[in-house]
Amino acid sequence: RERREGIDQAILIYCALGMGWCEVRGRRHAVKSGELLVLPPGKPHAYGAATEQPWSIYWLHAKGELLTAFLRELETSEDQPVIAIGESAQATSLFEEVLVTVEHGYTKEHLIQASHALAHLFVVLIREHRNAPREHPTTRQRIATPATMIKQHLHEPLTLEALAVSAHLSRSRFVQHFKQK
Repeated sequence: RERREGIDQAILIYCALGMGWCEVRGRRHAVKSGELLVLPPGKPHAYGAATEQPWSIYWLHAKGELLTAFLRELETSEDQPVIAIGESAQATSLFEEVLVTVEHGYTKEHLIQASHALAHLFVVLIREHRNAPREHPTTRQRIATPATMIKQHLHEPLTLEALAVSAHLSRSRFVQHFKQK
């Protein structure tokens, strides 16, 4: 996607799997799994999935009075539009909540619910960024994501394969480490 004039909204793209890229101010940035791309309002940009290992993403457009403050807390800029978040089941759940809420309509109640979920999402992204591991995640950190996923989806079926993928481990290694923790 390319926007030579930018748009009046910020775009948040959370890369859950795979890889992508973005171009802002003539500089190309890689976007990897566990990273958040923030494209500020009004700035020309382009972005897309990598040819090999294309990304799976959660994304949304945001605007409003609090947007500047939230973006400042995320510590993103035109020069650094990509930040580490790590794997976050809570962030993906909140992305989904915002999107599902607006899919049900644009009534006042839906928009209020979506805006509150969006504010919650920003706070989670800020926290996750500040606590994101700067190196390869430890086994404890890898197991934390599926553990959160299980807690958030108690009444839904989850497969061992899905949990292992969320931990970036093979099924057998996931089972071994999960039992240990």
